[in-house]
Amino acid sequence: MDNIHDIYKGFDFHSLKGRTIDFSTFGNIVSTDEIDDFKEVLDRNEIAFNVHDKEGKFLALDAEFFTTVTLVLHSQVVNSLVLGVSSSAVWEAIKHFSKKTQKNTCDEKYTSYTANGASEKDITFSINAKVNNNEYVFHLSKVPLQQADTALDKILEFLSEQDKSDSFSQTHIVKYSDSNSEWISKELGELIDEKKQLEEEKK
Repeated sequence: MDNIHDIYKGFDFHSLKGRTIDFSTFGNIVSTDEIDDFKEVLDRNEIAFNVHDKEGKFLALDAEFFTTVTLVLHSQVVNSLVLGVSSSAVWEAIKHFSKKTQKNTCDEKYTSYTANGASEKDITFSINAKVNNNEYVFHLSKVPLQQADTALDKILEFLSEQDKSDSFSQTHIVKYSDSNSEWISKELGELIDEKKQLEEEKK
């Protein structure tokens, strides 16, 4: 089974397009200064950075699986980080920005409007890493702040072990076990089936 190191050995990532990070935020969760500082590091390393504000927009998401605020690392960024092609300053900047976002989303709420009326929901945060046809959603909101550094570094370790030859498009929900200090992944379709089964059992 080929892993990320074998598949991309010898590639020149600096010559490839699509080196992009997207940040979907909610209002002023992260200050403009923090965003500008992060963008400056990415600009120096030829990584595009796009910010999307979800405040005031309809959010059609299952809060059990997806988060309100996301930092999306596209494939070529992930590959260059795992292989050590990108400057270490890029990963340190991603970690700093992620920890700031995680801290700022703690205990924050937003108002969700549905056909049943309005309700308050938690603002949550994840790093979404795209590897070929797969997307890994790393839920950071539940990670204890004192373990954030370890958890973030283990994201790269986790991604380096994934099979790059998988041709199927899948989304994986990845949650951190602070007792074992490791990320545990489950395919989204499997989680949806489990949820439906539990709902059926309650009827």
